[in-house]
Amino acid sequence: MRFLHSFDDRVMSATADYLSRLHGPGAVRKIMRNDGVVVD
Repeated sequence: MRFLHSFDDRVMSATADYLSRLHGPGAVRKIMRNDGVVVD
């Protein structure tokens, strides 16, 4: 959270705009198991 608070207003607006245009999780479909290992 501190990282996001370090942005100025212009960068925060640009980041929010970029994130609002994303659709879904993307092409990479990996799952993290309960033990923290990432698998296909």
